[in-house]
Amino acid sequence: MARLMLQDEAQTQVLCLDLVLPIRQFTIPGSIVVVPIFVVRWAHVLAAGMDGAMAVLATMERNTKMSNIPTEVDEIELFVALLKENAKRLDSQFVASAEKHSHLLSVSFFTSISEEMQTEFYDSLSSYCFKCGTTGVTTQKCARCSVASYCSRQCQKAHWKYHKHNQCTPPAVSQS
Repeated sequence: MARLMLQDEAQTQVLCLDLVLPIRQFTIPGSIVVVPIFVVRWAHVLAAGMDGAMAVLATMERNTKMSNIPTEVDEIELFVALLKENAKRLDSQFVASAEKHSHLLSVSFFTSISEEMQTEFYDSLSSYCFKCGTTGVTTQKCARCSVASYCSRQCQKAHWKYHKHNQCTPPAVSQS
């Protein structure tokens, strides 16, 4: 068993994930793509509920390895929304058999998607904010790379630290 904790820098909230089952895989029908599925028990705890956080820590089994990953609050909230939505797709009998400490931990799953699938998904959207993912609003492109788009100046500023090092490449200037 391993526990992964996603926590924001200010430590206002934490998302704890315990891997329930070994990684499962499924093949997308009509494709050669094999996708891993991670079944987890999870809890989302706000700093205001430290009693809840202590209770979640008490659910750890002996010899549990624990990793702490610093993250942003909006990333935690997005992951929580994904886990809640995915939980609706699980068979209730499976959930009942996988639940342990059901008053504290919920059961769900997540899966990774390839960069190609992400690009295809986002390309299918006319425009979206690279920071918050908002769609259906007017966005402005990054003046440097003209690729990333943002719904507001606040989102662009908040995303700049990541964007400038990982995505922002100015267009090549032709030398003639």
